[in-house]
Amino acid sequence: MKALRLLIMVVLVWGTAAHAAVIFSNGGIGNNGFISDTDFPPNGQFSADDFILATGANTITGIQWTGSYFPGNTPQAADVFTIQIYADVAGAPAAGAPLLTLPIGNPGRTDTGVNTLAGDDIFAYSVNVAPIVVAAGTRFWLSIFNNTSVDTNDNWFWTIQDGAGNSFTRTDMAGAWSQINNRHDFTLIGTVVPEPSTLALLLIGGIGLLSCRRNARARVFHAYIG
Repeated sequence: MKALRLLIMVVLVWGTAAHAAVIFSNGGIGNNGFISDTDFPPNGQFSADDFILATGANTITGIQWTGSYFPGNTPQAADVFTIQIYADVAGAPAAGAPLLTLPIGNPGRTDTGVNTLAGDDIFAYSVNVAPIVVAAGTRFWLSIFNNTSVDTNDNWFWTIQDGAGNSFTRTDMAGAWSQINNRHDFTLIGTVVPEPSTLALLLIGGIGLLSCRRNARARVFHAYIG
């Protein structure tokens, strides 16, 4: 019975080894922002930054990011966010259609207590998404933009650190991307699966323990009848 319980425990550990965790962080909150808003004249302005996920940690289940509202520092009642993922072409986001578009809408916001250099409040946003599996070890580009058309005195700015990255921007949804060398703030949450070798070691260890228990019982039995 104890051996059976031990085997069940090993199987449960195998089955529950995958867990949610941060699978990519682009460095944390910066002190500035770059426009990423469909309402910016004449045809909007859109930002994108890159990410590469590791093997076993390449399933996205959540996205977190920060941003501000400038110049009025008065956020509209409800945001209208869209998140897109683009393929990489020669170190830049692919022009034209994205691989995936997620109409997020209003995820809610939390004041981080951190301000931009201009004194604007920086807000945090977070959304859970249906699992998105991307190729491990491959560069992709994340674009996050808002629609502040109902806000008469602000556009939305994605938080950045100036000159700390290799982000891109473009001035319409179908135009070419231009490099701006900033680092946009975002974090990807996802499912982390241990390496197969780790799972195999768990199983081997469980089998070894079962074998040790059997051998110990056999020695006791032989000593008793001997």
